[in-house]
Amino acid sequence: MAFIGRHVSQEAFGLLLIQPILFFILAFMLLEPRHPRRLGQIKQINRSIWPAAKKTWTTLKCPLVWKPTCYTFLSWAMCPDITEGLFYYYTNPTLGLGFSQEFIGVIFAVGSVLSFLGALIYHKGLKGLTFRSLLFWAQLFLFLSGMLDLILVTRFNKQLGIPDYFLAAGDESLAQALYRLKWMPIYILCARLCPAGIEGFFYALLVAIDLLGLRASEWGGSVLLKLTSVTRTNFKFLWVTVLIRNTLRLLPMVLLFLVPNITADGEVLPSELVGASEEIDTDDENIQLVLQEHPLKAVDKPNL
Repeated sequence: MAFIGRHVSQEAFGLLLIQPILFFILAFMLLEPRHPRRLGQIKQINRSIWPAAKKTWTTLKCPLVWKPTCYTFLSWAMCPDITEGLFYYYTNPTLGLGFSQEFIGVIFAVGSVLSFLGALIYHKGLKGLTFRSLLFWAQLFLFLSGMLDLILVTRFNKQLGIPDYFLAAGDESLAQALYRLKWMPIYILCARLCPAGIEGFFYALLVAIDLLGLRASEWGGSVLLKLTSVTRTNFKFLWVTVLIRNTLRLLPMVLLFLVPNITADGEVLPSELVGASEEIDTDDENIQLVLQEHPLKAVDKPNL
């Protein structure tokens, strides 16, 4: 952060481009053997697309799938992200806390470590709880941890004798750990919602919907900051913004009825979706068998 701050924006962005450019060049340097394909094999793959699309639509119409999917989206979208406004308050030397760029980097680094700790806590002691219980407590503690921001913005921590640095670092670390505790059951639930035969595509679809909820949270946070007139130099109503954000964090708890009340080992999908799709899997198995038997030369059309 400090290194980038000492350079003009063009040079900073130029330095940040080095890593993706190196990966782009490396992609052309890695040589991989190409398996020959016949038109018949490509037709088999094309024939499996339509059944996969039908199964995707059938799965999305299932209430056991669209209800938790709606929850994962709304649980993020209903909670505005005001990180930008808090960042301005943290770094403003006259009207805010005046934290240095180095200290902001330390805060986020500590938060990343606590995020890993949150994943470890879930794996070691919480994965036996139901999805509803985990999401309820994670959301409740996110609401409570948000009150630390309110204490910091109103400067009430000074009356309690708590330094700004300590409270800010503890707030960010706790929030990252709680966010990880909320992410873990959501990711596992997304995996449990994937029907056989289209697991990869359907999981990517559910995660994309989840990330769309995060983008909606950022948009909502920008609107909230605009409505409360919070800018780089105006923090008069920042405490109102934080209070509204914290209150809205309680709303996802009302929607927990959309989440199945089972553990990570429980079955979510009905039996007709859990079973493998013969129409999709048959073609895939035939293609794999053909490539295994004839990896380096053209092959005849497999027997169906």
